[in-house]
Amino acid sequence: MRKYRGYTATLILATILSPFTSGAAAQANTAGVTGGSPLANPVQSITVHNGTILDGLAQLSAQSFEVSFSLEEILKPKFNGPEVPQVRFDLDLRNRTFSEVLDALCERDLRYAWTRDGSAVNVFPRALEHDSSYFVNRRIPQLELKDLKNAGEAAFAVIAELPPPFEQIAYAQAGGDISYAAPWRASLRDVTVRQAFNLIARQLSPRGGWILSGSVNFRTIGFHNGPILYHSIDLPKMDSAR
Repeated sequence: MRKYRGYTATLILATILSPFTSGAAAQANTAGVTGGSPLANPVQSITVHNGTILDGLAQLSAQSFEVSFSLEEILKPKFNGPEVPQVRFDLDLRNRTFSEVLDALCERDLRYAWTRDGSAVNVFPRALEHDSSYFVNRRIPQLELKDLKNAGEAAFAVIAELPPPFEQIAYAQAGGDISYAAPWRASLRDVTVRQAFNLIARQLSPRGGWILSGSVNFRTIGFHNGPILYHSIDLPKMDSAR
């Protein structure tokens, strides 16, 4: 299991089978951040030593009260297969904007790109940006969410609205309260699964985000209602392909 500060993620054994349909892929946007965007705000410092892209995102999320950060990890081909090797790097930046730091992180690990959805930032596998079969790129023509009590329940409700063929997802409890202050209702049209997950997370708090991990045939999602609490184990470095 992935180690987070102060707790170990545990898997809730609740899965749902649901369909998916073709849809537009997420559109990366690493430029064009205007002065009015919170991504144009300065970051005091980011220091990553033999760390991963998630280490950098955790530091970014700790320095912003307006932006949420989510990560779609590269999935293992099989559930019982070996873990996907982590690209580790060093990075030391001062007085850069959030968008510049995101660019630098994705330059250090070229497997990833980032996109923005309002005040939500999503980091995702670059190779899947235009893959219409990628789960998170699926579009939902009409999404009705009714009286949902927490983010996990909301994620299952989103997946249940996808058209055929069936897909799987499980919820991973990663710590923190993911209950809503009051039952949540929403009516959305023509949204991707990624956008729906962003809305679910930000309903928790402006800093709420999510992490998708696992394998192609057994995906898990965990939500956080504040900064990402993560620090990777110090392991031998795997150089970034640049």
